[in-house]
This record gives sequence, C-alpha cells and structure tokens, in this order.
Amino acid sequence: MYIVYDSDGFSVFVGNSLQCADYLGTTVGSFYSIVSRIKLSKRKATRKGYKVYKV
Repeated sequence: MYIVYDSDGFSVFVGNSLQCADYLGTTVGSFYSIVSRIKLSKRKATRKGYKVYKV
C-alpha cells in the first residue's frame, strides 16, 4: 500500500502501486522509480508536487 500526499502534506490517495500510478497518470514502472527516488532523497516530489510513501 502507498499513500500519496499533496504539496501541503495532506493525504489525497491510498492504494496499491497500480492504483496510485493510475491516479498520478504514470506507468507502474515510472511510479516505482518515483517512490525509489523519493525514498533515497534524490527527488523531493513528483512533477505535480505529490509525495508518495510506502506504508
């Protein structure tokens, strides 16, 4: 399960990787890359300002 937060820090979506990728408008592969980069602090957020964390 993953949680998607907006730029203000409010949770806006909760779901599995496929659901979150669909919500963000990206592929599952790109979604995993985003999550990995945020986790490693190589990226702060997605292009739209969302942050994604695994629960």
